[in-house]
Amino acid sequence: MAITNPQPPVIDGVTYDKLGVFFAQSTNPRDGEMVLDVSVTFFPYRDGPDGPEILQAGISSMVFPNAIALAAKLAQEGDFSLARFLAAQEHAAQRFIDAKV
Repeated sequence: MAITNPQPPVIDGVTYDKLGVFFAQSTNPRDGEMVLDVSVTFFPYRDGPDGPEILQAGISSMVFPNAIALAAKLAQEGDFSLARFLAAQEHAAQRFIDAKV
């Protein structure tokens, strides 16, 4: 997976121009309903001469509890990019389940 890093870090003249992604979503009971929690971790890397080289110091994580409710709130606040990303997770999971179950 090679996502282009829009703000690649440059360390000692070396540019880490790609982002790897760890992604997890889970459904959990909370406040009398089932909610979708989403966690995303990004790590900058580059294609080195011996394979991928990960910039350990650049790893960052984000956790979004109750992602669907948060997506609606973010959309109201004008953060459409993150709102669409979070809302798409439930739909993507449903499409996968429909195709494979």
